[in-house]
Amino acid sequence: MNHNKLKFILFILFVSSSYMGFSQIFPIPKDIFIEKPQLKIIYQYHYQLDSTNPDQISKRTLWLLIGDNYSSFEDPKKKWYKDEMRKINSQQQLQDWIFKNAGMVYFEHFTIIKNRKLKSLTYYNYILMSGHYKYEETPHLIWKLESDTANILGYTVQHAWTYYGGRIWHAWFTPAIPISDGPYKFMGLPGLILKAEDSKHYYTFEAIAIEQPAEGEDITYEENPYIETTREKFLEANRNLRLDIINKAQEAGLNAEAQQTAAQSRRLRNNPIELK
Repeated sequence: MNHNKLKFILFILFVSSSYMGFSQIFPIPKDIFIEKPQLKIIYQYHYQLDSTNPDQISKRTLWLLIGDNYSSFEDPKKKWYKDEMRKINSQQQLQDWIFKNAGMVYFEHFTIIKNRKLKSLTYYNYILMSGHYKYEETPHLIWKLESDTANILGYTVQHAWTYYGGRIWHAWFTPAIPISDGPYKFMGLPGLILKAEDSKHYYTFEAIAIEQPAEGEDITYEENPYIETTREKFLEANRNLRLDIINKAQEAGLNAEAQQTAAQSRRLRNNPIELK
């Protein structure tokens, strides 16, 4: 495949994603304000989407914003991307931007809003060529506290573990920050979780900084035409995409070569964070 054709396929795949195209034709969703945060925890997120390839580790930086009543967990790059798209006024500008920023267009689509009082959450995500989904969940995390400790960011952290989504998860929390919250869907410990990883080390969240939020770094979610579902049906829809990617790509108008590229990419994503 020559370089120009690769760029073209990247372009087709990119505009099939959750924010299709430039803002004047495909409006960028608004952010719905929930609450001002009091604390920002920055986590480094390592994950292995292909269970057969331990050398292929992806990395992201994710934020946990904690307010009095709510918290949000998401990729800050999503908002950066929307700001970039708002500057684009033509298809040529969009294509030029993608060619220039091809290595920077990847980010985590999910947003998790926790109701800290009710210990429940709302999960928002996008499934390629299917749409935006949301579901409510009250995770029943039964934590077992262990006696071993470690040090993260100068805080003494205690070990605990639980079972969720088909995986055993180990967490390290600090009672010195008495906030029962943490990365991803994890909460319910007597202190802030500064690290969580599954027992096979496929997925790791580790705090690398604790800061005061800057102006404009608010707890929000996107205003989208969400398909309201359940966690089980969302996981099933994700599995169906992996099994039926060729048909989905055909429905989206991708040519045969782009269909195969999409199928190969999806086959390598065989290790989702929630197995069941």
